[in-house]
Amino acid sequence: MVRMNIHLVQFGLVALIAAMFIFAVVRLARKQKISFQYAIGWLSLLSLALLSGLLVPLVEPIARSARLSAVAVLVAVSISILLAVCIQLSISISGLHRQIRRIHEEMAIMRTRFESHSDEI
Repeated sequence: MVRMNIHLVQFGLVALIAAMFIFAVVRLARKQKISFQYAIGWLSLLSLALLSGLLVPLVEPIARSARLSAVAVLVAVSISILLAVCIQLSISISGLHRQIRRIHEEMAIMRTRFESHSDEI
C-alpha cells in the first residue's frame, strides 16, 4: 500500500511539472517566441513526460534486471531524449549560422560592387 502511494506521489509530481511546462510552451508559441514545429516537438515530449508516471510499473522488470530503480531508468531515458533534442537543435542552429554567414558574404560582395559602380559614375 505504501509503495503504491509513493508511485502516486511521483506520478502527481511529474504530471504537475509537465503540465506547468506545457502551459509555458503554449504561451511561448502563442506569443510566437518559438516556432510551431518546436512547440509541437516540446508538447510531444511533455505529453510523454506526463504519461511517464504511468510507465513506472511497466519499467520495473527491466530496471530490476539492470539492478536499477524504475525511476532511474525513466530518468536515463528522459536524459537521452533531451540530449537528442539538444543535438537536433544544435544542427538547426548550425545551419542557420551557415545561412547567415553566406548572406553576409553575399552582402559584402554586393556592397563592393555597388561602391565600385558608384565610383565609376
